Amino acid sequence: MKRYNAKRKTHRNLKSIKKLIPTVLALLAFVSLLAGIITLHNPKTLPFRQIKITVSSDHIKMAELKDIVVHHIQGGFFSFNASALQTALMSLPWVHDVSVRRIWPNELEIQVEEQRPIARWNQNELITQEGEIFSPPIETIPQNIPQLSGPNDSEENVLNRFQQFSQLLIPFHAAVTALSLTKRGAWSLILNGHTQIFLGRENIDQRFEQFVHLYPKIIGANINRVEHVDLRYSNGLAIQWKN
Repeated sequence: MKRYNAKRKTHRNLKSIKKLIPTVLALLAFVSLLAGIITLHNPKTLPFRQIKITVSSDHIKMAELKDIVVHHIQGGFFSFNASALQTALMSLPWVHDVSVRRIWPNELEIQVEEQRPIARWNQNELITQEGEIFSPPIETIPQNIPQLSGPNDSEENVLNRFQQFSQLLIPFHAAVTALSLTKRGAWSLILNGHTQIFLGRENIDQRFEQFVHLYPKIIGANINRVEHVDLRYSNGLAIQWKN
């Protein structure tokens, strides 16, 4: 009887141990996973050995980029915060876009794209072809680009008009060097840096098309002798010639 009871007890112990095996294995797997996560997030795990920064720019200083990168690269391949670095680089006024890419096992590639303004907006801002306005340091603003101006929230309208007028003037080799919209809705522009065109507030498309139609017939090669052209008349236009 004692031998039988001993066998039953041993059998029960084995069954209990078998029931514990999945729990023990799961615990070991969890511990291994936790240890792996801790290792991967350790800044000393797979530190970057090579960092490549690519930027084609006249206004973004490489030294400034390097300072930001060094400040945000306190981590290894897995623990490195790419989003924080991208945000920091995007805060620079002349930066349009940033790409941050990790290359296994220890390389970091950073590409920085510069803003490409097509005109000056009001006093101290620049505007891109997509209508994005940014405010760089005044001393970095180019002096040889067109001047656009208008009330707050009118930049899209002014930019569209600038592109429209510029396209229509291409056959005549004339350039819009300034375009202005007043608070009252009056349009005016300057061609080739010296000839002012007054369009007024109404029938803008019709008036400019009239100007384009008459340009080769009346003005043409004499554009440099024209002080201004006033298109605010219901019938016709007025030309002021330089003395």
